[in-house]
Amino acid sequence: MTPLLRVRRSHGGVLLQDGGRLGAQATGYVRSGVLDLPSAWLAQALVGNVADSAEFSPARFYRPLPCIEISGGNVEFECLSAMTIAHVGALGPLFINEVPAAVGQALRVNAGDVLRIGFYRLGLRGYLAIAGRLQLEMNFASCARVDASGRPKPLQDGEILYGNPSLNASPLPAKRRHSLPYSIQHALLPPPALTLDYLPLAASFDADNAQQQLAQKIFKVSAHSNRMGVRLQGAALAKPQSSAMYSEALSLGTIQLPANGQPIVLLNDHQTIGGYPRIGTVASYSLYALAQQRPGQFVRFQAVDLSTLQHKRDICWRWLWQQLAKFTAPDTAD
Repeated sequence: MTPLLRVRRSHGGVLLQDGGRLGAQATGYVRSGVLDLPSAWLAQALVGNVADSAEFSPARFYRPLPCIEISGGNVEFECLSAMTIAHVGALGPLFINEVPAAVGQALRVNAGDVLRIGFYRLGLRGYLAIAGRLQLEMNFASCARVDASGRPKPLQDGEILYGNPSLNASPLPAKRRHSLPYSIQHALLPPPALTLDYLPLAASFDADNAQQQLAQKIFKVSAHSNRMGVRLQGAALAKPQSSAMYSEALSLGTIQLPANGQPIVLLNDHQTIGGYPRIGTVASYSLYALAQQRPGQFVRFQAVDLSTLQHKRDICWRWLWQQLAKFTAPDTAD
């Protein structure tokens, strides 16, 4: 193993993530994993970690290679080896040795270089990929780390990441695209008012009234949101009437309605069970955009049926496959 990066400045939102601990919820572990899968995949494609888009399948979509998820920006790393890196997702200033560098592009760095990412200006989460394979401790086939309380464990100042030198020392291939068009970078980020597709769902109570109100209102993303869930603020929804509510298993994207009537959309670090009423489940492709919605921005909900949701999900897969194909095929004129 060769040292690749030393963390010089970190915070609680700087995390090692991959596809997460799929199937581990039954044991009490949170799923974790990257919140914005398309951005994470495109960062890996830029550095050459996606060998052949023809092998990309819906099942593989949920298994991206490890990368660094950065919430809000404001981080700094020291490069300890020559390698190729790329940053995709939220947009903000990026510097190598205090010289401005491009986001959405494969960048060659050398040992001793200092990579600094400023505060993000558009979007909330960025993904830093490194060419090759990071050598990381795995738990339930995932590099996502938690502390003793089960909360995400961020990278610490002074921590060193190691990897395989044979996969990180090659120059950029001459016949492969290694930049992401600005139109694609901006397409990854949501509008100031984001519409979330969701599948109506109710168990143990009558949710018709709450669902009707949900479609008629607009909500603001709360500053108290995190990787467990996005808390929303707005006119309170009517509390469902129920004679008895029991704790039930929760899934990614569940819309919970606590007693204050302010919805919560659960993200990857959600608890495994919960007793709040559930009024629906947000589609996966809407969750990727929601993960980039900053506090103070707005969301609204749109109910869709299962066939429509699956069709839009497939469109998301095909769009990403088309983008990945541009990086694994010989370069062509734009």
